[in-house]
Amino acid sequence: MRIVIKEKITKTSTSTGRTIRVYDTENIIKIINKFGIHAQKTYNPPDINIYKKYNAELLKSLFIGFVDGDGCIHEVKNKYKSLLLIINIHKRWAEFFNELNIILFNGDFKLRIANNMVSITTWKIEILKHLKKHIQTFELPALTRKWNKIDMNKMTRYEELNVIKCQLFDEFKCDHFKPDLAKKYNISIQTVHNYFKLFNNVTQK
Repeated sequence: MRIVIKEKITKTSTSTGRTIRVYDTENIIKIINKFGIHAQKTYNPPDINIYKKYNAELLKSLFIGFVDGDGCIHEVKNKYKSLLLIINIHKRWAEFFNELNIILFNGDFKLRIANNMVSITTWKIEILKHLKKHIQTFELPALTRKWNKIDMNKMTRYEELNVIKCQLFDEFKCDHFKPDLAKKYNISIQTVHNYFKLFNNVTQK
């Protein structure tokens, strides 16, 4: 067995690119056969059934590899400072990712096909934190410039609302029901009313 590695570095005014080519007569063929990889893989995805025999931990690692290779984690400038995970890949991969989405995430990712591309996206911080935790647990060689954007201490909106609910209940116990509660907790007046109704239902039981 003989392995040859060739590296090429290209530089532009804004970035530096590195291309690594591995020439091998034995292991590459084994990898191709094991994972059903075809020539021109951009347009010829493997059969998802080949991957269904692997457990969730291995499939999550595969998914993280797609994020590193064809995806990004985008910081959205809104009041919640949301993160958007998005993978853009050729539309022929749509079925593959649809199955992977169901297996790993119960369909929580959104798939949208436009022109020749399919976009796989999620805003859910709990999913992003789960994937980053997976990277940390198994010490995967992932791109830190992408995954470092995820704050493991950041609460989901659901968790934030649960905290706010407890705080509002304390306010209601003290007979505080003022319009400025909405401003104080950065929620809508309607949300305050909804929690007040919930508070009354709970305390009247």
